[in-house]
Amino acid sequence: MAKGKDHKPYEYGAKASIITTSTGNIIFERCEPRKNIADVNTLDEVLEKAQSVRISKIQEAVCDRGYRGRKEVKGD
Repeated sequence: MAKGKDHKPYEYGAKASIITTSTGNIIFERCEPRKNIADVNTLDEVLEKAQSVRISKIQEAVCDRGYRGRKEVKGD
């Protein structure tokens, strides 16, 4: 849980990214960064991992506000 404190960015557990289908029935990938980095900087890695277990290409990602600033990934 983010508390907004510089000395304790996450007090309970860890930050995680979860990739699911659009209906949310299948979890394709999860990523737990070891360092406290911005969500937007983990997007490439998480999508690459998720794409590696899929046949069809991921065309769209819906993210929370932590991913603000990214319009496209790898120019696709």
